[in-house]
Amino acid sequence: MTFVTLPPELVVQIFSLIYPLEIARCRQINRYILYIIESSTALQLRIQLAIDGLLLDPSFDDRKAPASGHILEHVVARRQAFHKMKPFSLRIIQQHSPERFSYERCDGLWAHAGDKVGRLFNSIHYDALVPFDKNSRNLSWSHQLGFPMRDLIFWGAGDLQVLLEVKDGWTTRTWHFRTLSTNEIHPLAKSPTLELKRGECKAWGYANFLLYEESFGVVLSESLWQDPTCMGEVIIWNWIKGKVVLPLTHALDATLLSKDCLLTLIAQDGQIEVAIMCLSSGKTTYHLRLPQGIGHIGAHILRHPCYNTSNRDFGPHAQTFAALCPSFPVTPDISVDIVLVEFQHTRLPPGYGSLLVLSKSHLLQLHRNQLERTAAYDDIVNEFLSTPIALEWESWGPKFSRWLPPGFRRASGSCVFGSRILAFAPRDLFEADPVDQAESIPSPIHIVLLDFNQRAVVQSKNDAAKDGYRETAIISHTSPWSPTGCRSVIYDSDPGLRFRAIISEHPTKYKSVYLDGNAFICRNLHSYDIFSFLSDPEGSSETGAGVEGF
Repeated sequence: MTFVTLPPELVVQIFSLIYPLEIARCRQINRYILYIIESSTALQLRIQLAIDGLLLDPSFDDRKAPASGHILEHVVARRQAFHKMKPFSLRIIQQHSPERFSYERCDGLWAHAGDKVGRLFNSIHYDALVPFDKNSRNLSWSHQLGFPMRDLIFWGAGDLQVLLEVKDGWTTRTWHFRTLSTNEIHPLAKSPTLELKRGECKAWGYANFLLYEESFGVVLSESLWQDPTCMGEVIIWNWIKGKVVLPLTHALDATLLSKDCLLTLIAQDGQIEVAIMCLSSGKTTYHLRLPQGIGHIGAHILRHPCYNTSNRDFGPHAQTFAALCPSFPVTPDISVDIVLVEFQHTRLPPGYGSLLVLSKSHLLQLHRNQLERTAAYDDIVNEFLSTPIALEWESWGPKFSRWLPPGFRRASGSCVFGSRILAFAPRDLFEADPVDQAESIPSPIHIVLLDFNQRAVVQSKNDAAKDGYRETAIISHTSPWSPTGCRSVIYDSDPGLRFRAIISEHPTKYKSVYLDGNAFICRNLHSYDIFSFLSDPEGSSETGAGVEGF
């Protein structure tokens, strides 16, 4: 392993060990390290990506110095555009009757349904949201599906699209595994379809998909905000082998932390808990209790889009798709990833619940440490250690989570990507002395981009003096409002995960805003505005050139 490939965290650990040496020797080492960084565009790129909570695709060749410089320019420009909340370009996609089920996206690609008949669709159309090079400019293609479908999810790195067909009067759900590029049966899938029947499940009304590489799952529920005393179910398959990894299991909701680690929300002993499970062994390692009790509260996980992860394990199938649609070769760094849970009171409108952010890296570390301890002992002790560890909220919550301030609400059902969240918040939350307003004139609603990447929080503090376009401060929830433009603030006055908030200059006019790795997808009545924060390879390099900011 060369210095260029070392993770930033390991470099920090190395320097912490070097620190006790002579100061003069440390200065020599620092000068040498700085020389290495300055002479390596590839290393500069990795450092800049780490600051933003992103990783370079392992298949990228560091020896391509011109390519590294090209990507580095895009990374820095994108960061500045996000911090100013001023996109580079706007694209409008017309939809005469947008519906909730009809679209899905995956880090730069957007799929939306066509030829609709009621709640079903007969074709699917793919659009590249933000072109990375001239070959992918405005790239789009369509597939005729052959028979009506109800829903979909897709994964570019595996050249995979999963389509849901409903049959027999909605009593049978069949999932079809096809290639994204050609709409043919996926060659890696042992079985072209997986099926569930109504009589096999206790919950059936709604079905949400989970996808993490070869792990594919479905969360079944009777309603979007069901009574916690009447839980839904989750089932996980390995879609390549065509076999069940986790049979139907009771849960309020679930999400995959990795292809072998499942997080579920369950109701236990009058409380809502987070359960962490190893799929390969079927063992639950932790029950983490939340402060919410069972009553008029429902719990729901706001899911990430499927990340466009490395294609190194999927050979020519992914290469076929990559040739069709080149994408930006970076992925979210899972060490700064987050899970967003919404607690919805049944007496309030949807979208007005309390929002809790969980640190994915902390949860995975807890899980892996327990698996290692279990594997280190004999069978007798192992049986004792395999019992899930129950932790009260006070012993884990303040360290691994963060409640968003009251008044913040999600910008959409798909408002999470990497370590970022899009939220709506009234302006008076950021005013030191809110102006008294009549009840008929509510405070304007603004878009707020929240970043829980701790590296980005530290970086924003260090850059506060030299970045004149924004104001950065450590504030309480009642800080002065800046009328001259969007501002960036850091919330760390309370215990828990720190986050940075970038607040829009103008009140929002959109009903919903969806977050992608490089873009905002904003919903109008009959169209979608796609705002790209990725600079045009052949256009102006000026941040936010030609497009009005938020």
